[in-house]
Amino acid sequence: FQKDLGSYFDKTERNRQVACRIIDKCDPPLFDSVTVKLETFKNGVDQAARLAKADLTTEMVKEFTELQGVVGGLYARAQRLPDGVARAIYEHYKPASQTDTIPTLPAGSVVALADKISAIVDMFAIGLQPTGSKDPFALRRAGNGLIRILAEDGSLKEILHDQGEVGELIDAWADGDVKKLSVLTHKDMSGHPEVEKAFLDDRNRNWVVQIGKMLGENHTYFITVGAGHL
Repeated sequence: FQKDLGSYFDKTERNRQVACRIIDKCDPPLFDSVTVKLETFKNGVDQAARLAKADLTTEMVKEFTELQGVVGGLYARAQRLPDGVARAIYEHYKPASQTDTIPTLPAGSVVALADKISAIVDMFAIGLQPTGSKDPFALRRAGNGLIRILAEDGSLKEILHDQGEVGELIDAWADGDVKKLSVLTHKDMSGHPEVEKAFLDDRNRNWVVQIGKMLGENHTYFITVGAGHL
């Protein structure tokens, strides 16, 4: 996948964790359009996220890379997996462009969101963010797709209004409560020191170097610093 981020198995496991978190953030009423119990839906999403990248090992996708996801969905259907799982795999790269549609089912939207969020966070964490016109990992497209899914998929819109932890972070920052800021920003990283190192420690060190270079240039910069990096 990427030498500093492990194998596609590692990425798959991260996608599964993100997908699970997305579902946990949604209230059951958001899935009224799904005719199965929430736990069944969650299991289906997990299965789709687990199998979504499997077709990258096939000769078909190696020869025709534009068929990634499509081939996986067709294989899942041929293996008689539930239709929702097959369609989620088939559509999890959507939207692939400004004119492409978003996934047709909530399960597909969750898997697509998880894949895009994971890609953006992972690449930024190791300093591979887009620069100028260069975007070799298509992170801008992933970001645009993420926003479109959240904006257009009615079953997921409530995620945009979940301000619980964000509100706590803002209050802690405004109060200058460094201890609470530390607890909140590290909470989801407990048990994963390698993530904390890449996402917080290493990024801070990289930014110190970049800011030092900026200070030596005859330009004006505006730098926004996340609360977790203070």
